[in-house]
Amino acid sequence: RGEGRGGAHLKAAYKRKPMSGFFAMLFMLQVCDTVDMYGFSNWRPSHAAVPYHYFDRVKGTTAVHSFDLSMEVFIAAAKRFNVRLVDAERK
Repeated sequence: RGEGRGGAHLKAAYKRKPMSGFFAMLFMLQVCDTVDMYGFSNWRPSHAAVPYHYFDRVKGTTAVHSFDLSMEVFIAAAKRFNVRLVDAERK
């Protein structure tokens, strides 16, 4: 199917649709010297105090987006580039 070995690994370990913030962060890395990321967390249903979206009250789900993959990329970007992750849960 042309996915190769890497595609099979991602299919098994992660959901296939990154969140829109994932693409926003990649874009900002291209145009900004520093990136501060507020409100990005590895969302789980047990994190009821943290909203799924900042702009509405939709009930969250982990069935669509790959929060685990996104957080791995955000943390790696913070280590390599001038990115600061501000965790809403830890303030």
